[in-house]
Order: sequence, then C-alpha cells, then structure tokens
Amino acid sequence: MSIVSLTWKHVWARRLARHSLLNWTPTEGLVQVVSAVCGIHAQVMPAAELSLGIRVDGVTRRDVEDANGIRDTDDTLGTYAADFSEQPSVRLLPHFDCYVIGCHPRDRLLPPAWADRVPPRTTPSQLPVLLVNGTVAGLWERQTKGGQIEVRVEPFDTLDARPQRLLEEEAGRIGAILGAKATLTISPITVRPHL
Repeated sequence: MSIVSLTWKHVWARRLARHSLLNWTPTEGLVQVVSAVCGIHAQVMPAAELSLGIRVDGVTRRDVEDANGIRDTDDTLGTYAADFSEQPSVRLLPHFDCYVIGCHPRDRLLPPAWADRVPPRTTPSQLPVLLVNGTVAGLWERQTKGGQIEVRVEPFDTLDARPQRLLEEEAGRIGAILGAKATLTISPITVRPHL
C-alpha cells in the first residue's frame, strides 16, 4: 500500500463528496447515503429526513422511512473532486447533521463570524447551519405557517449571485422534502441551541 499525501483541501473535498454535499445523489443512491450518514440520526428522525433530502435528488419522507435502518455493505470510496471550489456547494444542514458533528479541524469549519453571532459554548451541531463550500456560512430556521414553510436564513456575510441562487433552490428542496411550498427569507434569526 502506498502512502498518499493530501492537503486539507483534498480532505474537505472528500468529506463533502462522501456526505453527498457536493452534488445531489440520484434517488437510486438513497441506501448508500443512508449507509454513509444516517447512523448518527437513528434517534432523531426529522433530522434524518432533512439530512437525506438535501443529499438525494427527489427523495420523499416515505423514501426515508422505507430506507431507515438499511445498511449498504459496499464501502468503496469512489471518486471525488480534488478541487471543489469550481463547483459551489450550498446546503441547509439540520440540527445534528453528521458532517457538522464530525468535521475537523474546527477552525476550518467555523469562520470567525461564528463566535460573534453564536452564544459561547454552542457547538455547531446544536444549530441548523448554512454550509457554503464546506464551511459554516450562516444559520437558518424554519417555521410552518398555514401549510407553507418559511425558511429564514441569516448568512454571516453577503452571498454572491450564484450561492444566493443555490440557496433559493435549497430552500425549495426543504419544502419538497417536507411536502409543502417553501419561501426563503434572508433575515436575522433567533439563535436557539437545541440542547
């Protein structure tokens, strides 16, 4: 076995790819995504539904329920983008998403704005986060009103046009996952750590 030298950029690209956060996985890949990311969500089904929905194209709540607990035995690493900066990635991760829980080093996951906005001793897994190119770039919350879902996002910094468009698509996916129309609002949110 030969030793491979990797930069942090390669490691982060691999993590994003393994967690299906670079590109959406086709619906047929649901079991592989469950295998890769859902063990951490066994007790928190709503978080599992959202975590899968942002990763697997066209997945429904019923698909998640049907796939829950199924483990794929194929542990192939597959391929990943060595330079993910050419493919902007924007995701709205729910509480306790395994990418945020396990991602290290923390100083590469959390920008300085995190400390300015979030109460001390709050871990990123306690809050739903906006993830842009593998780094926490803001916070978000959702509220159901009259059969519609309002997705409010507070970016730590102004988003350029492409990430803004991807964020709008991501908010639409949250609505689709939960079976309701979603609207996106960019505004300050109330920071409420889960635990």
